[in-house]
Amino acid sequence: MKREDKMENNGTKTKPNDRKMRIEALRKEVQKLCPEGVKVEMQEMGKNNGVVKQGMVIEEKGNKISPVIYLEPYLMNMEEGNYSIEETANAIYEVYQKHHKKESDIATTFVDVEWVKEKIIYQLINLEKNQDLLKDRPYRIIGEDLAVVCALLLEKGSSGVMTVKINREHVKLWGMNEEELWALAEINTPKCFPVTMKSIEAVMFDTLKTQLEAQGIVFDEQVVSKLFDDDQCQADTRKKQSSMYILSNQYGIWGASVILYPGVLREAAKKLGGDLLVLPSSIHETIIIRQEDRLEYDKMAEMVKEINHKEVLPEEVLSDSVYLYHESEDSLCRVAENGKGSAG
Repeated sequence: MKREDKMENNGTKTKPNDRKMRIEALRKEVQKLCPEGVKVEMQEMGKNNGVVKQGMVIEEKGNKISPVIYLEPYLMNMEEGNYSIEETANAIYEVYQKHHKKESDIATTFVDVEWVKEKIIYQLINLEKNQDLLKDRPYRIIGEDLAVVCALLLEKGSSGVMTVKINREHVKLWGMNEEELWALAEINTPKCFPVTMKSIEAVMFDTLKTQLEAQGIVFDEQVVSKLFDDDQCQADTRKKQSSMYILSNQYGIWGASVILYPGVLREAAKKLGGDLLVLPSSIHETIIIRQEDRLEYDKMAEMVKEINHKEVLPEEVLSDSVYLYHESEDSLCRVAENGKGSAG
């Protein structure tokens, strides 16, 4: 069910026209809060995988870069009756005030080539679902249905990561060629986003720990570890050899690109003792398991596709394919696509 088409609100449905009217009313309310010379407009913003989202652009005269505030969470709260239009407008304006000075600083540093050189990174996306997005961007094809693109890293921290898509006009502005762009991205990305490799058990363990501590519950590592292994009361259960690992980066954002870091898959193959199956869990992470004889790749691809459809946000899907990493050849190739097996 698309929330734009149907929204439950006290037993009623929000029609698309109702939402359009609500958005326009919200835009006008935010405009009232803005000083003279600031203009509030609505734009449909293209995201990863062709996903389009409603964005509110608050443009200050003379600024080359304007913040975009995505409205979906605000609209959800309004339609569920949690906030009025006035309260929502105030919340949006507070976000604008918090970030607009930062946006001005970014506009200045954006043309500073020496600063830019240290901020160029790459990200891994789906090739087929992003044809429009790729039209004006430098990219390289990985495997058969993946593409690596460049972005400018503006901010990273515990609250998230902020990037700007790099297109060919940016490359010209900075006086670079595409080879220089890729060389910088290959240096900066592993440095800015160090790789992490955790067993699925460790990820589950850490997630449970975080959830308990967030609720103010005292975390007893020995007790919780028994949930994963009834035969042991020690947390070293997580250190046992696992059959499934999660590859990502320290921030857990755009972490699927770590499979492109030099030596990462080779080291993972050594740890697991052989060739690897790489399952594209999302743009943020991949799952790796040791390749075993007689694996039914087509069934595994069906599983990946089902999880993508049910559990992953549309803009975060990476691929429905299954990839095989050959340790001896240090190569990555697709062995199954959308439930159809192919030669490895």
